[in-house]
Amino acid sequence: MSKLTPRITILLVLLLTVVSCGAPQFRMQLYYPPDEPELETTIQSFSVHVGGEGIKEDKHGSFSDRNTPFRLEQLKCSETQKAQEWAFTITGLKDSVPYAMGKQYLEGVCQQQAGLKVFVSRTDAFSTLGLPTADGTSKAASLPKGLIGHQTLRLQDGRVLILGGLQISRSFESPLNTSSLFGLRQFPKDSQLSKGTWIYDPASGTLEAGPTLRIPRAFFTATERADGSVWLIGGITQTDDN
Repeated sequence: MSKLTPRITILLVLLLTVVSCGAPQFRMQLYYPPDEPELETTIQSFSVHVGGEGIKEDKHGSFSDRNTPFRLEQLKCSETQKAQEWAFTITGLKDSVPYAMGKQYLEGVCQQQAGLKVFVSRTDAFSTLGLPTADGTSKAASLPKGLIGHQTLRLQDGRVLILGGLQISRSFESPLNTSSLFGLRQFPKDSQLSKGTWIYDPASGTLEAGPTLRIPRAFFTATERADGSVWLIGGITQTDDN
């Protein structure tokens, strides 16, 4: 009996290794602007592309039933132990053109099913902030107008700083990839560069105005320094050629 014990132990270790290193499972949770619940019925497919530290090449998959956990068979469990950047694309809203994309960071999803929270919008404008709470409610706040080309920084105290951007009206519908649109300087007629900043507190769901930028700016980069100051580099500072 004692001679079999080492073999049984080894077998158990192997089984645990196989289970823990299987393809990670994810349950998709889609969120929509409060005034556009009909988006739920218009999404035909959902594709996932995974990239980040520790992943040598892009991993991808797709699913159509959001009630069933989604598995990325190509993704090894060991690759999710470090924070990974996950990019999501939703198609089927209008002529099968992708209208929404999001990015998240996941860590350590080997041992349990992970929930992916994806925010869906008819345009690529950013207007609503919010995180669902344990009881299913959401502490949300809304910007005065939707923004494109803004920057966000997570502050050391957990709040989120929102900087600049191009304000657009709710009626404007653009495809997801606006690089060619704005590269040709074809801005919507009612667009306006913003020099405003806002600070969102996810703990309370409140949004308050921050300091004003000296120059309105969009499509720039922002970096927080160790002393708490922020560098803004590049971007667009005018919406015409004048």
